Amino acid sequence: MRLTLAVERTTWTDERLDDAVARIEQRFDAVDRRFDAVDRRFDAIDRRFERVDDAFDRVWAEFAAVHREIGATNRLVGQIGWGLVGVFLAQTIAVIAGVIAFSS
Repeated sequence: MRLTLAVERTTWTDERLDDAVARIEQRFDAVDRRFDAVDRRFDAIDRRFERVDDAFDRVWAEFAAVHREIGATNRLVGQIGWGLVGVFLAQTIAVIAGVIAFSS
């Protein structure tokens, strides 16, 4: 009887083959669903990275604008400083000229 069971197990009928193929197809379908889920997750991550890239682009543009504003402010402060130096130099010359004029 054991021999008969062993023979039955190794006997592949059309019905057993169909069942095996159906189970294999179900497993492949499950794997396909998992891959589809992974693809959707990667798509979501890609969209997030695109938003992050856009945000970085905006931040870099803002940094460039701030850099230009700081440069313009530095030039203005330099011009004001040199203007004050010129005024102080002119006042010093005027004081010296006035002292010389009044002393003679």
